[in-house]
Amino acid sequence: MARIAILACCCLLLIASTSAYPTFWVLEEEAVNDCLAHPEESEGRHPAPVADRTTTFQVTTDGAPATALCPGGQYDVVVDFGNSPRRALLTASAGTLGRATSPW
Repeated sequence: MARIAILACCCLLLIASTSAYPTFWVLEEEAVNDCLAHPEESEGRHPAPVADRTTTFQVTTDGAPATALCPGGQYDVVVDFGNSPRRALLTASAGTLGRATSPW
Protein backbone atom coordinates (compact mmCIF):
# COMPACT_ATOMS: atom_id res chain seq x y z
CA MET A 1 0.00 0.00 0.00
CA ALA A 2 2.85 2.37 0.83
CA ARG A 3 4.40 1.76 -2.60
CA ILE A 4 1.19 2.78 -4.33
CA ALA A 5 0.94 5.94 -2.22
CA ILE A 6 4.56 6.87 -2.98
CA LEU A 7 4.06 6.20 -6.69
CA ALA A 8 0.89 8.31 -6.70
CA CYS A 9 2.71 11.18 -4.96
CA CYS A 10 5.56 10.99 -7.47
CA CYS A 11 3.09 11.10 -10.37
CA LEU A 12 1.34 14.12 -8.86
CA LEU A 13 4.67 15.91 -8.41
CA LEU A 14 5.62 15.24 -12.03
CA ILE A 15 2.28 16.49 -13.29
CA ALA A 16 2.46 19.59 -11.08
CA SER A 17 5.91 20.50 -12.44
CA THR A 18 4.84 20.58 -16.09
CA SER A 19 3.71 23.70 -17.86
CA ALA A 20 2.08 24.30 -21.19
CA TYR A 21 2.35 27.45 -23.27
CA PRO A 22 -0.31 27.19 -25.96
CA THR A 23 0.47 30.72 -27.18
CA PHE A 24 3.71 29.31 -28.62
CA TRP A 25 1.83 27.21 -31.16
CA VAL A 26 1.73 28.48 -34.71
CA LEU A 27 -1.77 28.58 -36.12
CA GLU A 28 -2.34 27.35 -39.66
CA GLU A 29 -3.84 30.69 -40.74
CA GLU A 30 -0.70 32.47 -39.53
CA ALA A 31 1.44 30.27 -41.75
CA VAL A 32 -0.86 30.79 -44.73
CA ASN A 33 -0.93 34.58 -44.27
CA ASP A 34 2.88 34.80 -43.93
CA CYS A 35 2.65 35.98 -40.32
CA LEU A 36 5.69 34.02 -39.21
CA ALA A 37 8.39 36.62 -39.77
CA HIS A 38 10.44 37.53 -36.74
CA PRO A 39 9.26 40.82 -35.24
CA GLU A 40 11.33 43.94 -35.75
CA GLU A 41 9.54 46.10 -33.17
CA SER A 42 7.42 45.82 -30.04
CA GLU A 43 4.11 44.10 -30.63
CA GLY A 44 1.39 43.04 -28.20
CA ARG A 45 2.82 41.77 -24.93
CA HIS A 46 6.26 41.29 -26.45
CA PRO A 47 8.93 43.99 -26.27
CA ALA A 48 11.11 44.83 -29.24
CA PRO A 49 13.80 42.24 -29.97
CA VAL A 50 17.21 42.84 -28.44
CA ALA A 51 20.60 41.29 -29.10
CA ASP A 52 21.06 38.38 -26.70
CA ARG A 53 24.69 37.52 -26.17
CA THR A 54 23.99 34.89 -23.50
CA THR A 55 21.93 32.48 -25.61
CA THR A 56 23.76 30.25 -28.03
CA PHE A 57 22.66 27.32 -30.11
CA GLN A 58 24.48 24.67 -32.08
CA VAL A 59 22.98 22.91 -35.07
CA THR A 60 24.63 19.70 -36.17
CA THR A 61 23.87 16.99 -38.68
CA ASP A 62 25.56 13.59 -38.43
CA GLY A 63 27.75 15.03 -35.67
CA ALA A 64 29.20 17.83 -37.82
CA PRO A 65 28.22 21.52 -37.70
CA ALA A 66 25.40 22.27 -40.13
CA THR A 67 26.16 24.99 -42.66
CA ALA A 68 22.65 25.09 -44.10
CA LEU A 69 19.14 24.03 -43.10
CA CYS A 70 17.38 22.07 -45.81
CA PRO A 71 13.74 20.95 -45.84
CA GLY A 72 13.48 17.31 -44.82
CA GLY A 73 16.93 17.27 -43.21
CA GLN A 74 17.50 15.89 -39.73
CA TYR A 75 19.37 18.11 -37.30
CA ASP A 76 20.37 18.10 -33.66
CA VAL A 77 19.90 21.43 -31.91
CA VAL A 78 21.50 22.24 -28.55
CA VAL A 79 20.45 25.51 -26.92
CA ASP A 80 22.39 27.09 -24.04
CA PHE A 81 20.86 30.01 -22.14
CA GLY A 82 23.91 30.56 -19.94
CA ASN A 83 22.90 31.16 -16.33
CA SER A 84 19.61 32.78 -17.28
CA PRO A 85 16.61 30.41 -17.25
CA ARG A 86 13.89 31.46 -19.66
CA ARG A 87 11.17 30.33 -22.01
CA ALA A 88 12.01 30.37 -25.67
CA LEU A 89 10.58 29.57 -29.04
CA LEU A 90 13.43 28.56 -31.31
CA THR A 91 12.61 29.01 -34.98
CA ALA A 92 14.55 28.57 -38.17
CA SER A 93 13.99 28.77 -41.88
CA ALA A 94 15.81 27.10 -44.71
CA GLY A 95 18.96 29.01 -45.41
CA THR A 96 22.64 29.39 -44.76
CA LEU A 97 24.07 29.63 -41.27
CA GLY A 98 26.92 32.03 -40.63
CA ARG A 99 29.90 31.28 -38.48
CA ALA A 100 29.32 32.53 -34.95
CA THR A 101 31.51 35.21 -33.46
CA SER A 102 32.10 35.24 -29.74
CA PRO A 103 31.50 38.49 -27.83
CA TRP A 104 34.35 37.51 -25.46
